[in-house]
Amino acid sequence: MKEPCDLHPGLTLEVRDQVAVITIDRPTKQNALTLDMWQQLAIWVKELPGTVAVLILTGAGEAFTSGSDLDEFLTMTPNEVNRAFSEMHGAIQTIERTSVLTIARISGVAFGAGFLLALACDLRIGTPKARFGIPVTRLGIILQPSFLGRLIR
Repeated sequence: MKEPCDLHPGLTLEVRDQVAVITIDRPTKQNALTLDMWQQLAIWVKELPGTVAVLILTGAGEAFTSGSDLDEFLTMTPNEVNRAFSEMHGAIQTIERTSVLTIARISGVAFGAGFLLALACDLRIGTPKARFGIPVTRLGIILQPSFLGRLIR
């Protein structure tokens, strides 16, 4: 089963036997996730077929993911930004809580929420080009306690 890209731009889901692969595919934005993408990611993880034993999260091109699409935040009200952070947190929690083994396959950047997404996985496999960081503090964004806890753990 492979979800059509045109229904969920920037994300693809492929399930083969016991392995599911979700690919973040926005290489021109370093695979930054929009609010819709965070929501779809959570839905797909919750609705994985019962036969799936392993979920691999990966990014297309030269990045795992640079996290949330900060350009999208520029068009949001403060309430919408709070909702976006809540949805992002919910998607990351869904990955942490799934019963299947989760693997982050990391090449290039895993920044901000992308770093936290990788930390939510059971295993992280990085190429020599993998880079990790939380650069949002330079933007004045304060990390929520749940995100800080994830980093500490």
